This record gives sequence, structure tokens and C-alpha cells, in this order.
Amino acid sequence: MNPSTLVEVLQQRAADTPDGLAFLWLTDGEAEGPRLTWAGLNHRARELAVRLVADGLQGRTALLAFPEDGLDFLVALFACFHAGVVAIPAPVPRFSSRLQRLQALAADADPARVLTVGRLAARLEAGLGVPCLDLDQALAERPPGPDAPLPLPSPDDLAYLQYTSGSTARPRGCMITHGNLLSNLRMLQQAWDIPPGRAIVSWLPLFHDMGLVGDALHAVLAGSRCVLMPPLAFLARPARWLRAISRYRAFSSGGPDFAFDLCVRRCAPEERDHLDLSSWKVACNASEPVRPGTLERFARAFACCGFRPEAFRPSYGLAEATAQVTSGPTTTLGVDARALG
Repeated sequence: MNPSTLVEVLQQRAADTPDGLAFLWLTDGEAEGPRLTWAGLNHRARELAVRLVADGLQGRTALLAFPEDGLDFLVALFACFHAGVVAIPAPVPRFSSRLQRLQALAADADPARVLTVGRLAARLEAGLGVPCLDLDQALAERPPGPDAPLPLPSPDDLAYLQYTSGSTARPRGCMITHGNLLSNLRMLQQAWDIPPGRAIVSWLPLFHDMGLVGDALHAVLAGSRCVLMPPLAFLARPARWLRAISRYRAFSSGGPDFAFDLCVRRCAPEERDHLDLSSWKVACNASEPVRPGTLERFARAFACCGFRPEAFRPSYGLAEATAQVTSGPTTTLGVDARALG
């Protein structure tokens, strides 16, 4: 298989292992909820894509705003890929500040539609002034069948706009082509070498490039099972992340430096007694400064669970480069700050 886009990768997965588990959602970080097989994801995405094309959205932009409680975002994203619609992953507007960010994204990108689910549609349509398309209602109203003709994207076609976090400047939309995406995913796979069928566990939000590319879309390229949970489930009880890694024998999982520190501070010794982290071969630490002290404390605290410090992969990335720029084994160098200055 020599695909030129991730759409072709998904189609091949659906043909080769249609019943293989692609994505599993843990509703509260523990209980199993919605799941998608490779064929199921491809089928639902193609059905929605036909609706998008019929509505004249090919070549236009669509804002993806979904609550963090299921797999609808991934169906909508691949529907946009299939339909030639430029997707805009966006944060869920739980607070007024999030709605203001969505308003800024809408003003900048001029989306033709907002793809969401029913309970958010009216609020977003009123707040953004953009027509909303309810994913469930769209599929129920017009089930066109997955075999309807659809445009096949080329590597040079624009796949989505990844907006920067806004931590240092006004958020900017980075134009990611299908070729950019597949190239970066191949670079990730070359660095991490995740075997087909092994699990990736993630609590990271899917509107952020680390969770989207580094975990969810990487799983599609690698042919891995991807186990997802709401970010708030992890923040409320960090042990849920580690329990999911143990339960599903995850090969890869990661987060910002604070996540590893939070596990050290808030996972009680009795919780560690039931963890087996020996399957965890790639522990990516990225998205903020990587502190050697955090790595040392985490490795020491969870050595009893089978975690090995060589699993750490300090990484650096940014939306302007699709996601990853560099990732590798841990190396530390001590320098004198004054002498270096």
C-alpha cells in the first residue's frame, strides 16, 4: 500500500480489516462508550461527505465544534477529507471565552457551515451567525449510501486549518495539506514505530495538533487501536490515564510535562499497586517545556508498575509544521547559565 493521502489509508484499513477496532471512547475515563471499526468510520464519514457535497460545501471551510464526549468529531473530520471541505478543528464553547475564540476563528476563516451535534447547534448558530449542520440529523435525513461518488483529494489539496494556541500571539490558521499531514504522520511513525493493532491512549483534546495528529490520526496510519477519554476525566483523576494505559496495554501515550507531574502528585500509592505500565514504550512529553526533574520523579514513582525511563520521548512541535518537529530518547546536558550567557 502506497497511499498519497490519509483518506486512502482509511479506505485501505476499511477494506483489509473492516471489523477491526479503530477508536474507543471512555465516557468518564473508565466506562467503555461509543466505538468505531475501520469500516464503520469510513462508512459514516462517506455518508456525511455526500451530504456536504450535495450542500455545495466542496472547496469551502467548515468549523468543527463538538463536545468532548464521543467520536463525532472524527466522523466529521474524515467526512470533510472525503468531501474536499476544509475542516477547522475548534474548541468546545463551554465558557464565554471559548465562544469568543470561536467567533474570532469564524471571522478569520469565514466558514460556510458549523458541524456539530443537536444540543449545541442553536447556541452556535446564534453566537456565530453561521448555519449549523447537526451530524446526527444530517445522517438520519439523507442516508445516501457510502458508494456515492466523491472527489478523491490530492496531496496538494488543503485538508484543514490548524489554529495556533494563541499563547504568544493572536491565533493564526496554519494551512495543512493532505500531503503535509501524511508526511508528518510518516515521520511520527518512523520515530515511534508503533506496531499495527497495538493501542494508543489519549486524553488530549482533538482540536489541538498534539492530540489530533500525534494520537488520533497517527493511529489511522499505524493501524492502531486508539482509546480516547475526555480531558476533564484525566484532570479530575489523573490515575484514569494510567489505568487506561494498563488496561489496554498501550504502546504509546503522551501529554504535556504537567500531566506527568500531576500523576506523581495525585496518584496514591494504593492506585499504583494495580497498574502494569510495562507495555508503554513511547511516552511523549511535549507541548510545553520538558523538565528533567519531572521525568526523573515520574520514572521513580512508577518504576514499581513496570514503567521504564527509556520510554520517554521528549518532543517538540508546532502547528506551522503540521505537528511534530523532533522526538527522540531523553538526553540531558547540564550547562552554567551565566557562562552560556
